[in-house]
Amino acid sequence: MNTLNIKATRKHDVIVIGGGTAGALAGIAAARQGADALIIERESALGGSATMAQVTPLMANHLVDNIDQSGLSKELTKRLKADGYCNGFGTNDGYFNLEMMKFALEEMAVEANCKLLYNAQYIAVETADKKIKAVIVHSRDGLVRYEANVFIDASGDAVLANDAGVACEAGENGKNQQMSLRFMMGGINFAVAHAFFEEVAPGMSVAADRLYLASLWKWLKEGHGFTSLLKKGVDDGVIEVADVTYIQAFWQPGMEGVLAFNCPEAYQLYQANDAECVSQVIMRCRASAKRLLAFFNKYVKGFENAFILSTAPMPGIRESRRIVGRYVVTADDYKNCRKFDDAIAQTAYPIDIHGWDDGVLLRGMPDGEFMEVPYRCMLPVEYDNLLVAGRCLSADFLAQSALRIQLTCRAMGEAAGIAAATSVKDGTDVCDIDGTTIRDTMIANGGIFL
Repeated sequence: MNTLNIKATRKHDVIVIGGGTAGALAGIAAARQGADALIIERESALGGSATMAQVTPLMANHLVDNIDQSGLSKELTKRLKADGYCNGFGTNDGYFNLEMMKFALEEMAVEANCKLLYNAQYIAVETADKKIKAVIVHSRDGLVRYEANVFIDASGDAVLANDAGVACEAGENGKNQQMSLRFMMGGINFAVAHAFFEEVAPGMSVAADRLYLASLWKWLKEGHGFTSLLKKGVDDGVIEVADVTYIQAFWQPGMEGVLAFNCPEAYQLYQANDAECVSQVIMRCRASAKRLLAFFNKYVKGFENAFILSTAPMPGIRESRRIVGRYVVTADDYKNCRKFDDAIAQTAYPIDIHGWDDGVLLRGMPDGEFMEVPYRCMLPVEYDNLLVAGRCLSADFLAQSALRIQLTCRAMGEAAGIAAATSVKDGTDVCDIDGTTIRDTMIANGGIFL
């Protein structure tokens, strides 16, 4: 019988699995609260979906002035703005340079003395007596066992929680949200392109220095000029309908002539927990991006010399697994604008589902209203020293689609880090911590709650 060849055992107060949108802030928050925190990250940079999946800009939370419950999130934006790598449109300051965010997050982690382990793959978990005891990680060191007092699963896919036997749900009616592989296109003459789009789709592009474009295939019936142009590309055999069902692209602060494309989506591939399916998503979307480049080169003024600058190192996954925690946030909570005593985040972002009836479903709430995210939705029932932060929180399918945006995930990450450090300091299980004290600490650290 084969046994694992464990090279060493190492110990920390807090271990975060995944250094993405939630995990990076979780580790930084825990370290700033005095804990010996380690982030174990599969990729070679922090930021996850924001940086490695190229998900820019931040979606606005639709609160008054787009307020942020995470002081760390506000600090991150402030750092990027100070260096010219973040700007906005209206009240949304979320148009950020995804490459420079890697630097900013890493600097914040180093300053907080939060330890980082890159290119490290979580492999397995050890449990006993309602506790996560250790995780096995593979890196350049081989297999290493990591122990901690508190673990935070910020993997996005609830990999640690799922392996540990935490009850999880996935998708709706056997389908996750539609997935994508984002890419960046460089070599664009923004001024020429903006003037062109003003002719074919007036008002779509923001400005010559802040180029924006969008198309939903259903707009074809409404006479949308850009969508009609895409139809010509389909009719001419340059692109396929699946390439252009959903198109969106945004400028990049500090990257002249570069657009970040929030597409292509992998049409009718929905199994986000299936490795073969996700591999097909990546390959299909990469081929689609090449066709889109050919279309823009041929049909769109200002894009004659454009080129593929990069494709994202990881796919864009909106929803895969969701834990069933001590509280499950529901669509009814959203509909009723539910408030909670232990709230650690607030949002009015709409229910936003890609691939619903092969389109996009958006359902918002009344102006001026919002819902809250309770601390309990990060707490699995099965364990007393495990927190789950980010898009894999405890919520039903519809509610999760409104809670998965970066501002909300950042707030969850900061809350999880504060809770983990509090647990270590006080010797209290995370499930016994009063969420109101976590919110109070977030407010003291610069977060704003309505």
